[in-house]
Amino acid sequence: PLFDVVQHLPISVLKLSNQEQLLARQLGLKTLGDIAALPRKQVAARFSTEALTHLAEILGERTSTIKFARHKQAWKEEQHFPEPIANHDYIIERLEQLLTALCQRLKGDDKGLRSLALVIIRVDGEAMTKCIRLVSPSTDQRAIMGLLLPFFDQLDVGFGIEGLLLEATKIETLLKRQEAFLTQNTNTSISSDTGENSQDQLINRLSNLLGAEHVLRLSPANSHLPNKEMKLEPALYAYDDCNWSSHGLSQRRPMMLYSKPLKAASKSDHLPVAIEWQGRREMVQFLSGAERICPEWWLDDPEWRDGVRDYYWACSQSGVLLWLYCTESGWYVHGIC
Repeated sequence: PLFDVVQHLPISVLKLSNQEQLLARQLGLKTLGDIAALPRKQVAARFSTEALTHLAEILGERTSTIKFARHKQAWKEEQHFPEPIANHDYIIERLEQLLTALCQRLKGDDKGLRSLALVIIRVDGEAMTKCIRLVSPSTDQRAIMGLLLPFFDQLDVGFGIEGLLLEATKIETLLKRQEAFLTQNTNTSISSDTGENSQDQLINRLSNLLGAEHVLRLSPANSHLPNKEMKLEPALYAYDDCNWSSHGLSQRRPMMLYSKPLKAASKSDHLPVAIEWQGRREMVQFLSGAERICPEWWLDDPEWRDGVRDYYWACSQSGVLLWLYCTESGWYVHGIC
């Protein structure tokens, strides 16, 4: 039996702490047989749960699992030169070869780059690093090289470089997107397997050149109020297609919102025929409405203390589309198209 084999093993195989080993000596417990002869409740009251688990595994009362370390593939390519290299054109040529090899490996695993680090090692031991980030996973070698090349305009190789390292610091599953359908008006159908379109390339170039915090885009915010339902965030980190309708933004909104709505008319029981706007009296024709928007009752917003607003679309006699709303204090112009 298994117990006959393991009962003479020292209790140190239970991986006890120093305090638990001292307690075991005080209790006269020297072997597994000594501690296994005790009721399990007494063992659990004096020793840790881990010690009880190890005892059950050794006695065969519980199976133990071995967690093997999983191999993590290194997404990097490197080149070491036997002689110092100071020619920029040759360095760029070798870099293109490294990038081609890395992108081919990524394509084979349906992966794309989201961020890339280029490390240039000089012969004096100094390492110069250039990091780029992409708005979406990509293996477009030409576009990626376009983001790396400005780094070489200010590159000081000193007495030469002895190594290049290109490492994908962040990768994601490559997106497959069809750019255009074959129709009667077009005789080509473009299918991109690089996961990148012209808008992504523009965002990548501007964000890496000017800084991600300077290239912004509108995204839906967690609010239903017109002046709060959108927010600005770095376009580089907001590449996912935003579902505006899921955020309650399916209703039409004006191209321009006034930060402070303009008083247009006094409160009345019917829709006004004319309003005061831009210092003159304008005849208006109402097109659609009303869209009722309630304030956020859990917040005390001074601009919404008038309560519920009923929004309407109207056209002025000069042809301007107006977004008007009505409250207890009167009519206001909130936006125009």
